[in-house]
Amino acid sequence: MQPVKVNGFQLTGYSVRTSNLDEMQPETAKIGDLWAQFYSQQGSKLTERSNVYGVYTDYDSDFSGDYRVFAATDTSINDDQLSSLSIAAGLYYVFSAQGELPNAIIELWGHIWEYFSNEDTHYQRAYTADFEHFKSPSSFDIYIAVKEK
Repeated sequence: MQPVKVNGFQLTGYSVRTSNLDEMQPETAKIGDLWAQFYSQQGSKLTERSNVYGVYTDYDSDFSGDYRVFAATDTSINDDQLSSLSIAAGLYYVFSAQGELPNAIIELWGHIWEYFSNEDTHYQRAYTADFEHFKSPSSFDIYIAVKEK
């Protein structure tokens, strides 16, 4: 697998700070509510040309620490409650999957963690910004920012 070059781009959306440990417990999980807010507040403003993203950024350390997650779009929406964010240009590994959400995406994240735990990989996770691009209700790509070891 080789990384691909991604050009930088702008998004707007809602965000929360969480951790994978918090997301494993229903009473502390925040990502599901974040997506519910995004679609209830902004879903009607999306067009067929809108791209929807889940972005993971502002990592405290690695996948075991806290991070900020965004439910976001590239569609320009005027709403003071939305935050803007930039996806930096850089190298990313792209993992693709299809299936019913959220199970399919959780499974793919498990594969990603396993892939990068292998000592033989030439690149390692950069923990700058990783993002999910939802191509359809059941098809998505996950882009992982990488750097050489």
